[in-house]
Amino acid sequence: MAVLVALAVVAVGLQTFSLGLVLTRGGPQRATETLAGLQYDYAFRLAEFGPGASVAALTGVILGVLGIVATVVAVAARLRITLTPRTTSQHETATPHPTTASYGPGTDPSRAATPAPYGPGTDPSGAGSPAPYGPGVPHPYGPGAQLPDKTGVPVPPSTPTPSSAPAVGMTVVGVVALVLVAGVAFVLTWPWMDGVLASPATPAGTLAAQVNTWIPAVVGAVVSVGVAYLAALGIGGLRPLGRASEWLLLLFAPWLFAGPGPLAVANWQNVHNLGLIDTFPALIPPLLVSVPALLVLTLLCRGLAERAGGDFFGGVLLPSLPMAGILAGAVALVNAHDLLWPMLVVQKPALFTTPVAQVNQLASYTATAPDVGAATPLAVVAVALAALVAAQLLYLDRLAIRTNGSHVRTPPA
Repeated sequence: MAVLVALAVVAVGLQTFSLGLVLTRGGPQRATETLAGLQYDYAFRLAEFGPGASVAALTGVILGVLGIVATVVAVAARLRITLTPRTTSQHETATPHPTTASYGPGTDPSRAATPAPYGPGTDPSGAGSPAPYGPGVPHPYGPGAQLPDKTGVPVPPSTPTPSSAPAVGMTVVGVVALVLVAGVAFVLTWPWMDGVLASPATPAGTLAAQVNTWIPAVVGAVVSVGVAYLAALGIGGLRPLGRASEWLLLLFAPWLFAGPGPLAVANWQNVHNLGLIDTFPALIPPLLVSVPALLVLTLLCRGLAERAGGDFFGGVLLPSLPMAGILAGAVALVNAHDLLWPMLVVQKPALFTTPVAQVNQLASYTATAPDVGAATPLAVVAVALAALVAAQLLYLDRLAIRTNGSHVRTPPA
């Protein structure tokens, strides 16, 4: 997993576009120019599609190598994701009370099972009795131990309660650390919170901008994750090549980390040839398959298929549906905050998405500060937070990632 995360971080860094455009625009003297920014400058600012396509091809080759390496690592390690069964509350099993049937009729359960250890007339205190204690005979339960009760079971000596001072100190330290972290987070996120709670009066916060942002983002997420889910059911669930089925992911591996940047020139030319520039359908992200979702869903379907016992519908399809929904929501959030693709295909202010409207606001200098909260309206924050909490409590907490060395099989959930 560490290798996959490291490769993903490198791939994301290679495609950085929004931060460079908003903060420095590649300056000064191209000192902060990124590959995505260089591609954008050549292809769409200078209208030199040859050099722009060359930069895109170079970026795509690097990302393709990273994607192939990541896929080989995941498949060679036999990485899979499974769903553990729901945990039930554990009730203490009470020891059944001895009944007369255990000892015979008329017997005393407290005495019948244990022979009297002291004999007739024996003083249990040991004073004046030759057995089992006597002068010079060590006490069998140690100094200071209490005498056995009437059942013959020794009562352990009372131990002093340890001091609770260390526990109280750790609690105080934890509370102070929590207050400090919460305070720093509040100060740093206040501009965003103020923007979310305020009533936006800029073009970035209008209803039209929100519609242009979220409807294409959700449609693109449903299409790309839906196609990936169907492919994952075929590769990881039906397993057409048996244990080698996951190697089919190599067909998609070069595009595992590819975002809209390396494919922007080719996709823009396709949209232009279709006559969709400056239209609402052009805002839909052009990626038809979410390859990261395909990888995750394939690993999940594989883990579910191993324990399904041939029950494809109940053992693979139904348990994997929530993960497809979670990934669709995550992809929708990423699509909604993308800046590059909407900036390329629309020029009419009425079709601006929220990120494009925010960048246009910064460039026009008509406002003292950008509308920070426009990209994350309060309704979206509430829905996303509720969905995340529900997913964590009901589904994500039950996921288990296993590799080649993990041989634990869990029963069907």
